[in-house]
Amino acid sequence: MDIPDADAMQEAVQRIDAKFGRPDGLVNIAGGFAWETVADGSIATWEKLFAVSLLTALTASRASLPLLRAARGAIVNIGAAACAVTGALVPVMGRV
Repeated sequence: MDIPDADAMQEAVQRIDAKFGRPDGLVNIAGGFAWETVADGSIATWEKLFAVSLLTALTASRASLPLLRAARGAIVNIGAAACAVTGALVPVMGRV
């Protein structure tokens, strides 16, 4: 399925509820990484990473909210540790 597609995600959550019952939680762990500087990176890469890393969490969370509220459940978002490492390296390497 196309996870960033809000309609597809809504349908998937409804199918999960019908087959397994109301979920108690959602863990957003989908993501991607590409090392490119702001100066030299492509817009296409930024758009792809936005869709894979952020939009998937948004569509999954939004589709799951009604069921999670009813279950008094929780959403856990997990970010990539690589982001923290590269962020720390940028000033050291002189790339701004």
